[in-house]
Amino acid sequence: MYLLQFLAGSSSHAGAVDVEYRLACSGELCNRKVLIAGDYRKSDVSRVLLRTPLELFVVGHPFDKYPQELCTRLKLDFVTESKGSSGTTFLPDEDVVEDFCSILSLLSRRLISPVAKIRERHADYGSGLGLHDALGSYASELPAPIRDYHCN
Repeated sequence: MYLLQFLAGSSSHAGAVDVEYRLACSGELCNRKVLIAGDYRKSDVSRVLLRTPLELFVVGHPFDKYPQELCTRLKLDFVTESKGSSGTTFLPDEDVVEDFCSILSLLSRRLISPVAKIRERHADYGSGLGLHDALGSYASELPAPIRDYHCN
């Protein structure tokens, strides 16, 4: 549902959050529109798979290492869900990336799965509140943990 909302109207206002995820692909993806005499794996242009509505790149070195490592970057807005008199506001990045991987797996006939969230950057977080002085870069760019603390 959030993927359809994202595709219908891309986030372009100042409050949007830049998110970056690493994905794993069970096959080899490349940009076949790039016609190069010789080995297409040696061109950085063939690593750019998608530019809009989100960016998708091949980041693994070497190009055909299994599983192939992909990177997706997108800009999302916070959403608010209401139930009765209460509501929650959150960033639907996990839902959008998982749904995008499902559709991409279906279209490419390769299993593509999200591996880890790498970056979450808030452009205007803390502006006017003095939080940049207290938190430094942590106020605008949240570091993603390496370990998953939800696992026991």
